Amino acid sequence: MKKTLSALTALMFVISVGGCAESGTQSGAGYRPPESKPATTAAAVTASDDAEKIPISENEETPAEKTKLVWAIQDQGMEKADIHTDKVNEYLNSLGCDYEVEFRIITPERAEEFPPVITKDYSEFIREDVNGAGEIDIFYMPLPSENRYEYTDYAKEGLLEPLDEYLASDAGLSLYELMPEKHWSGLTVNGKIYGIDGGMHTLADNAGYWYSTELLEKYPEYDITLPPSEQLEMLRIIQESEGQQPFSLRSDLLSPAYYVNGACISQAVYYDDESRSFRSVLDDENYLSALNEYFILSANGLLSGNQSGDEFARVFLAEGGCADKPFTAFNGNENITPVFGGTKRIRTTQTATGVSSASANKEKAFELLALTQTDAYLNNLLTFGVEGEDYELTDGRPDRVISHGNFYRFYCRMTGYPYIDRSVVWDIDTLETSEEIAAAYSQAIIPDILDTDIDFSGVSQQISDTDKVITEKLDMGFAGNYDTFESWIGEIEYSLNEAGIEDILSVLNSNTAENTQ
Repeated sequence: MKKTLSALTALMFVISVGGCAESGTQSGAGYRPPESKPATTAAAVTASDDAEKIPISENEETPAEKTKLVWAIQDQGMEKADIHTDKVNEYLNSLGCDYEVEFRIITPERAEEFPPVITKDYSEFIREDVNGAGEIDIFYMPLPSENRYEYTDYAKEGLLEPLDEYLASDAGLSLYELMPEKHWSGLTVNGKIYGIDGGMHTLADNAGYWYSTELLEKYPEYDITLPPSEQLEMLRIIQESEGQQPFSLRSDLLSPAYYVNGACISQAVYYDDESRSFRSVLDDENYLSALNEYFILSANGLLSGNQSGDEFARVFLAEGGCADKPFTAFNGNENITPVFGGTKRIRTTQTATGVSSASANKEKAFELLALTQTDAYLNNLLTFGVEGEDYELTDGRPDRVISHGNFYRFYCRMTGYPYIDRSVVWDIDTLETSEEIAAAYSQAIIPDILDTDIDFSGVSQQISDTDKVITEKLDMGFAGNYDTFESWIGEIEYSLNEAGIEDILSVLNSNTAENTQ
């Protein structure tokens, strides 16, 4: 990381983050809010008339006027926006905070369903607010889709407040120390930290296999330590017995980013850690080996693009570099045997939550943002919602969604629980990082290219053209268009050369030579 914890503590800047009188002292895990009427939509989220009122000070009959912090989030298609704003503010009030929060939903298409919302392209809305009214204090940056901004874009355009000095405050140090230090490297842009990512998207994913433990026990002759392509006869037996293709593979898992020995900057180009240079993804042996494996399975009729839930194995990702964090249940449960390889790496996150550079309440906004990560009750409320209303506890873990409209389990991955019904990043009561995540970060490599400002001048169009080649040709390889693996890869290589891959590599290696030495 460019800026270590010791460097943060040495900063002379002192921030009076005293907005919560009891912040950091009250145990959120044991807090139980007063009963209030349930809220079912964003428009209906109001505190109960008969809810217990907790004053800021025992000497005050009427609480002082609070600063309203506006937190912008993007609607990405949830069925219902069930935001427990009243309970969040109720809890902040119990801590003596002199601010409250308003969540503002930005959606391009579904305004009628979620009043009050604002209909506008999300990045456009944030940009206009920062350069104009400055009403937004905190905003969430979702994973980017086509033509949309990601975390680094917001940071480089000056839309985010640098957080390094705030991280030197008491509240900031508690937050900083809660997360693995290498994690902060993936949040560093041009030497500064601009956002918080409790979902741990800074660990690069590794592709591998999930095997059905039940079927492995049924077919003990199959050896998971060997490549599947070396056990074709056994797989044919499994296919005939089970009545379906034993392996499944989604096309998006062919992305070179999950295999190469370095950091991908596009679908066709990556920065190789060993040679310390930009190279074509076809130069990476790990990637070619994985493609060859899938090609052999496909050519022998053992690989399907459909995931039925009953297959022998799936090609899948070790989310965040961890093998037991699946997106969905496999065979109806979590009875799986993961086999993942590859080196764990730190990457710059695409999604985070940060403080607007135009906010008039930056210190309080940061304090609230830090509190969502360090206070167990608030973290769980934002992530899961209300116990008994949005989720139930089994063996001390929220493991079943009651209300599929719980807004936060989708939006606020930044609160530390990327998926509600799977293994968690934090301990639910202490918020301590799980041993698995801590081990993954300790083993992870920080690529040389991380936080290097790459100059794409003159080759942007060629990069776009080579990306299209990879996308189109990968799909063709599993559609029976090639007799051999070599002919398939040879056509990809030829098409990449035609699209200008050599020019891209020459320019990138020349432009960034000083930054990578």
